[in-house]
Amino acid sequence: VAGDDSKAFCSICCLKFSIVHGGRSDIVDHSKTNRHKSGIRAGSSSKKVSDYFKSITANNDELITAGKEATFAYHTARHNMSFRSSDCSAGLIRTLYDSKFTLAKTKLAAIVSNVIAPHINKRIDDDLNTVSFISIMTDTSNHKNIKILPIIIRYFDPDIGVINKKIATVSIPNEKSETIVKELLKAIVEKNISDKVVAFSADNTNLNFGGVERKGQNNVWRKLQKELGRSIIGNGCFAHIAHNASAAGCEILDVDIEAIVVKIFKHFSIHTVRSEQLKELCSDLNEEYNPLKSYSGTRFLTLEPAVKRVIEMFESLEKYFLELKKCPPLLRTFFSSKQGKFWFLFISNQLKNFNECIKFMESSSKTAFEAFDEIQLLKLKLINRRRCSFIPTASVIEFEKLNESIQNMLKEKIDEFYATIIDYITLWEKSIDGSEVFVWIILRKCPEWDDVEKSLKYIEERYGMGIHQIINRDIIIDEFHLLHPYIQDNLRQWIDIDKDKVWSQIFLYFQRNLTRLTNMEKLVAFAFTLAGASTEVERIFSLMSQIWDDQKSRLEIPTFDALLTIQYNSTMNCNDFYKNIKNDSEFLEKVHNGTKYN
Repeated sequence: VAGDDSKAFCSICCLKFSIVHGGRSDIVDHSKTNRHKSGIRAGSSSKKVSDYFKSITANNDELITAGKEATFAYHTARHNMSFRSSDCSAGLIRTLYDSKFTLAKTKLAAIVSNVIAPHINKRIDDDLNTVSFISIMTDTSNHKNIKILPIIIRYFDPDIGVINKKIATVSIPNEKSETIVKELLKAIVEKNISDKVVAFSADNTNLNFGGVERKGQNNVWRKLQKELGRSIIGNGCFAHIAHNASAAGCEILDVDIEAIVVKIFKHFSIHTVRSEQLKELCSDLNEEYNPLKSYSGTRFLTLEPAVKRVIEMFESLEKYFLELKKCPPLLRTFFSSKQGKFWFLFISNQLKNFNECIKFMESSSKTAFEAFDEIQLLKLKLINRRRCSFIPTASVIEFEKLNESIQNMLKEKIDEFYATIIDYITLWEKSIDGSEVFVWIILRKCPEWDDVEKSLKYIEERYGMGIHQIINRDIIIDEFHLLHPYIQDNLRQWIDIDKDKVWSQIFLYFQRNLTRLTNMEKLVAFAFTLAGASTEVERIFSLMSQIWDDQKSRLEIPTFDALLTIQYNSTMNCNDFYKNIKNDSEFLEKVHNGTKYN
């Protein structure tokens, strides 16, 4: 004992005893006492308090375990598995593979929200430091009584092509323009991209753009420009234009295609006996039976497969409903009419054309000028069909069965159908906001310097003279003429390749030859930021419905945002994720220590 050489202290018994007489023999005698032996037994069967706390700095084995836990958390989020299932899974892994593996639902949620999602977002932040131009996209959707606003950015990486990433998912109390602009600005400031935003993309609604004429100041686009202190491009959704144009054309027809399809589907959807009767009729009439298809009222062009299915079983359906005692009046009128099948065949052909157009525009890399070019081709096709009073081949046989007066009436209605759609497209195509000057980037033909010059002037008008600090006009002309012969020689081989990938190949070719076309890269990057459709936001909504189902009713917005980040922003599969993080000690330390719960 310090200060008293006549006594010793036993740390096991927490006891001082005298050694003044026997010295070492007193210590040996104490070790033989029952109290000391009991203390030893108790110490061997008990853990230290420190064992219940993790060390601030992890050792190598702990970092390896942290990597496994993080990967399993990523796997759970990536494949939309229940967090609650990890309670069972972690126990199995401990029993079968790793006794130190601990990943119950609370820890898993913390790793997903506070370690993995920020790690993915950090990589996006690093990209944003190198890009010059960004467009921002948004829309709103409801999850029960919660209104969700996802915010997506789009930019062009010369090495990869077009990139779309979600930077925020928030709940908002209402759908007012000032509320949306507030959240957009918050996300823009957090990402430090205020001076890089050059375009806003959204649906063609009054809320976003002030209607077809884009008048007034009380819309998101105008208010966002005001807050940023400069002009930005406003791109509407061309896919919605095509979609709504087809719906407008169908509305003027004498036959309500939409109502008929819905009525037929509902008649059979939950009635086994009725479906069996239809199957028997199909067998008797040599028609192949297939279940009737539903139709989404919010997406008119989803009507095409439903219409096609009705056509495939038309004779069986006609016989069924005309022999039905209590046939719905709408269906009795339709199947009694000599024109019914003609209109279904006619509309099926038209909807197919529109769906092909929209499918092209909804690719994640397609731009506003590509969408504009595609819808112009669709419009030209419709103009030519109207001029020729064209009736699709599949409809001709039914058309020729009708008498002359009905044929003349149908021709007038068909002309009105084409005219209505053409007028609708013409009215709304102005939502391109002038960015068709970039159409040369599609490379339908080899571009000329005049094309580049027009694009530079367009950017200058909207971005201001400051654009010359980013794109040097005196240098880009030389870069263009280096580029021109290479494009001329390779134009044909790029016809069926996405154009953002083509331009990445072009820039990579020149990099390999030690020539970096910096200014051309920036000009092309500006063009590819301009989205032609709000497809990416629709993809977010689709993921939202998968992630936030009825079994996850207690999911909170921050956790939901983290799950979206992993499923939408990350392109790594689970194996690649593990390879990416297993040697990242900083990341693994975050998984190991307790800060992930903060």
